[in-house]
Amino acid sequence: MINSTESGITIDQIQDFLSTHEWYDNSRLETQLACKRKAYYQQIGPFGIPLSKRVGPGADFGTCMHAAHEVYYHKWKVLSETQRRLNSVRAFEQQHRELFPNGTTDRKHTLANGLDIWDDYCDYCLAEDTLYRPVDPEIGFIVRIAPRPNEPTFTPFWYVGRADGVWERLSERDYFIGELKTSSGGVDRRIKSLTFHRQPVGYVALARELVSQGKFEDLTDPLQIIGHFVSVIGVGVSKRDFDREFFPDSEEETESWRYETIQIVTEWRARMAGLRGSMEFSPRGAWKSLYYKETEECTKYGLCPYWDLCKYGVTSDTVAEFEPESWNPITTNRGSVNPIPEKFATDPEAESEVIRIGR
Repeated sequence: MINSTESGITIDQIQDFLSTHEWYDNSRLETQLACKRKAYYQQIGPFGIPLSKRVGPGADFGTCMHAAHEVYYHKWKVLSETQRRLNSVRAFEQQHRELFPNGTTDRKHTLANGLDIWDDYCDYCLAEDTLYRPVDPEIGFIVRIAPRPNEPTFTPFWYVGRADGVWERLSERDYFIGELKTSSGGVDRRIKSLTFHRQPVGYVALARELVSQGKFEDLTDPLQIIGHFVSVIGVGVSKRDFDREFFPDSEEETESWRYETIQIVTEWRARMAGLRGSMEFSPRGAWKSLYYKETEECTKYGLCPYWDLCKYGVTSDTVAEFEPESWNPITTNRGSVNPIPEKFATDPEAESEVIRIGR
């Protein structure tokens, strides 16, 4: 049996740590790669205060599914399937009422439709679930990425993630990192996109690093974590579509992810250094050339949350529409966080940690 390490501190201390250390996650890096201007607004801010990147109803609906998924696989083989399903329905309903306090006119995102989809998904998984064991239904981790011996030097940074559990494949006694997604654009297409997607491959890379640091009990070989286990829930009104798939990740793939991540962060840091220089030496507005728009992104998933800032400019009125960005993947929504060691929260040279998440 493997378990993540347990000990320590509070959610507030985790948030304090993240507010005082340079950290990245898949969302931050994807935003940087997709549109430099959007990343500037979200991660730096026009007045030095990052602006919250509001999400749409599809993302909120996905959060409800994650809440149900976590609760459903909690106390595996302790509670009956019927009781776990009932608990998960309650979790979905509670999360939906928080995120959709006034309901929704979009039929596919209503509470009733969501509960129907979730119940059908549980039925879909019943037989296959006998082949797996959810070691942890949901885990978070903060991993310090620093130069290894004989590598070029760079300033360390922290990578933060939250995965949908560690899964054991019983027939092979090997392990996969779980990733749950919802999709209204086709399950098969979404599954294919996750074959070597940076998010789940990165989670496997981080999990292997944590194993090498002894952060999982009774698991000593990083390559015992074989790859990622993807579940996709189709979101529709009448059609029901689900799929699950295992994807092995080679050591070369996870090492490549690490080097790519270091490169992306290095380029972002160089851009920020250029911004500091432009503020002092370059003409007014030079930051816009450093953080240029990718206009294909403006309406790719609905209207970009920063549309008004680009269209009307940065003014006290347009900025006032936003809350300061406070999101992070560990403590935002979806359950409670078991504490982590005191040393980790206060020591900038601290090792990485696994954070158990549960309701």
